[in-house]
Amino acid sequence: MKRWVFLAALLAGCRAAPSPAPELTRRSEAVWTTTGALPFGTSHLWGSNAIFAVPGKVFLNNQVAFGADFRVPVFTLATGTWAPGPTGLGFFDGAQLKDGSILTGTARLDPTTLASTTIPAPTGATGTPFMLARLYGGRALASVPTATGLRYALFDADTKTWKVLTTPVRMDGATTPRPWPVVSLQDDRVLVASDTVFELLDPATDTIKTVPSPGKATIGFSRQPPLLLPSGKLLLVGSPGPSYSSAAEVFDPVSLVWSSSGALSQGRGDAALTLFGSDRVIAIGGRGTGGYSKATDVLRISTGVWTAVGSLATARASAFVTRLDDGRVLTVGGINESGGDGTPSAELFGTLDGQTCTNRLDCVSDQCVDGVCCATACAADEVCNSAAAKGVCKKKNGVTCTAGTQCASGQCVDGVCCNSACGGQCQACDVAGAVGTCTATKGAPHGTRAACTGAGTGTTCGPTCDGSTADKCTFPGASLPCGSNSCVDGFETLASSCDGAGKCAAAPKSCGDYGCDTDRCKTACSVKADCSPGRRCAAGKCIPIEGLGNTCTTSAECSSGFCTDGVCCEVATCGAGASCALGKGVCKLQDGTACSAATAAGADALCASKHCVDGVCCNEACDAQCMACNAPGKAGTCTPIVGPPRGTRPACDDGGGDVCKARTCNGAVDTATCAGFKAASGTACAAAKCEGATFTGTSSCNAGACNAPTSISCAPYACDGEGCKSKCAVEADCAPRTRASTGAAGRSRRGAPPTSRPRSTSTARRPRAPRSCAAPTDAARRRAASRPTARSASPATRSPGSASRRRSSRRVAARWAARPRRLRSRCCSPSACSVARDGGAPLAEGYPRG
Repeated sequence: MKRWVFLAALLAGCRAAPSPAPELTRRSEAVWTTTGALPFGTSHLWGSNAIFAVPGKVFLNNQVAFGADFRVPVFTLATGTWAPGPTGLGFFDGAQLKDGSILTGTARLDPTTLASTTIPAPTGATGTPFMLARLYGGRALASVPTATGLRYALFDADTKTWKVLTTPVRMDGATTPRPWPVVSLQDDRVLVASDTVFELLDPATDTIKTVPSPGKATIGFSRQPPLLLPSGKLLLVGSPGPSYSSAAEVFDPVSLVWSSSGALSQGRGDAALTLFGSDRVIAIGGRGTGGYSKATDVLRISTGVWTAVGSLATARASAFVTRLDDGRVLTVGGINESGGDGTPSAELFGTLDGQTCTNRLDCVSDQCVDGVCCATACAADEVCNSAAAKGVCKKKNGVTCTAGTQCASGQCVDGVCCNSACGGQCQACDVAGAVGTCTATKGAPHGTRAACTGAGTGTTCGPTCDGSTADKCTFPGASLPCGSNSCVDGFETLASSCDGAGKCAAAPKSCGDYGCDTDRCKTACSVKADCSPGRRCAAGKCIPIEGLGNTCTTSAECSSGFCTDGVCCEVATCGAGASCALGKGVCKLQDGTACSAATAAGADALCASKHCVDGVCCNEACDAQCMACNAPGKAGTCTPIVGPPRGTRPACDDGGGDVCKARTCNGAVDTATCAGFKAASGTACAAAKCEGATFTGTSSCNAGACNAPTSISCAPYACDGEGCKSKCAVEADCAPRTRASTGAAGRSRRGAPPTSRPRSTSTARRPRAPRSCAAPTDAARRRAASRPTARSASPATRSPGSASRRRSSRRVAARWAARPRRLRSRCCSPSACSVARDGGAPLAEGYPRG
């Protein structure tokens, strides 16, 4: 109770007016950001064991006045603001248990629900426990007033019980004695630290012993304990005035030896300590010869080297400090020149992944890559500052990949990280010399892109990627050569260029009076062989031989000196199948003689008809689809053919896979198209089928259509894929059962005649006698016709006065007897399918198989 009175009196003179907290703003000259002032009065904002971080929030268990209440300040990380929290907790102390709850004296706070529960005080306690620390194993250590003085006490979070030790609490010698700070070791022992004496408390054995003190570093005014390092050792830095040492020393709780761990950037005491990452410690502020300090130093634990990393916005010593769940460090309060019990402001230290950095020590991840804090160290072919993901290592453009998520660009194309999606038909990201950059390609499209299609595909003049058009294939221009000069049989083919539409514009030309050189026409002669047929060499020029083709009987009559085939000829004899008379003095092949040359023009020139078709000299051009010039027995004469077109003529329509519609040449006079059908009439085109008792035979082709024969009924027999059955062994061999419909109003569903007798209310039906498959005899039919209906009663049993009803029943029975008997069923008995009827003859047998 005295604490509350003391706090109220203190706040009455120093409480400031509430002011809204500004948003987090990054300081350009340092790595600290400020959260602004706490929006309410404050008290005693300095110490060590009263600040607790939980996911997304920080609780400062150092109650402050908020109006008429005393509340716990709560910092929300998402908004960067402070707000008043729960009431009714302890004062200046606390320990965070292993389940995240906060124990303060005899109150336990759930940081998620903000619900507070009361914890019974230890047995034998004469006052409220003062929390000292959470032990490494999850229990909490407190100092408890008892009848024999202050004693240490352990709180078990699982059983919610206390255990008071006999070991007395070490106190300082001030006017208001306070316990010296403690820190838990990893083996659950506790180091008790004062300015002159250091002791190890073993709660398990309830014993305490003195251990060596550090050489230069000491506990300061705020009684902040040494910091427990991940290795299990303890770190203590600096010392208060007047010496203000910058020493940093490490205590080994196994060897009980202190060793030096470098030095702070400046001598000071009461600096706040906390871990920063896995290999760093941050020392915040303090007080030195120059007064309260803004200095921040970071220790690399693995190297023992301290580095100054920037300045606080507000100088402070003995501040609260804790590490947040995102890895940053929050410092609150502390003492400075303004006096009073604390500085009502808070600051954040640490740069998150993806934010700008200049030093890895600033980064929560301990990695500063490409000017931003990075989650990990990047390889030589990776970057951490990319549009796709700042703060995460991603592969550079041009590095092999299997997915876009691996790349800084977010694009994995052609097996490498690419600077764009690069989806054009004629683009690629794996072009030599530009790997990783989307580049227009030449030649065939890369990877899985669609191949070029169109006229001349695969040839020099066909569509291709031109190296400048990205989205489609194009035809080469007219400047692209597509053939070399050649000369055969007096015809020269010039070196040609593409026509821009997929073709090579090669045009053979005749050499005229001259013959062929190696690849072009000759333009001068020295012998007759240098000239074309019918020419001779005179004074280097090829001139016509006079009189060629004139009728002759002797060679003396001809200027050429040769009379061949009855005409003056340029040679003494023509080869087989050739005649000089046909060529008017030059040997030409007869129709039907085999002809061939390197060019079509050259082959035509060999024939007297000037048409070399289907490999023989032909009497006409003969280029219709269903004509040919090499038909057996008719070689040399263009003739209609039967069957598929010959040579390079277009193929006939295949009917789209329909065997009956496929076309062919039929030898008819109309030879421009394929007028016949490939399948002859009667060719099977669909198999026979059986549906119920209906059989349809094999379908066949007729004039291009697949025609099915007329379907037949096999009743009373069933059918299969071959035809109707003619005998039965089981009922499945018979046609399916049928049920006839009367089609007349007033008849019952079962075929019984209607009657005026009232129906029985019983739902039971009389069992029916099995139906016979045998045909009824004439005598049976007569009996059935004269038999009264089932619902009629004999005259002897009818009641008097029912004559009208009896007459009506007789009329109905007569009409019913005259009704055609209903088809009952088909069945196999004993080896023939029959029909059971009320009367009449059995059905005729079905169609025979086949």
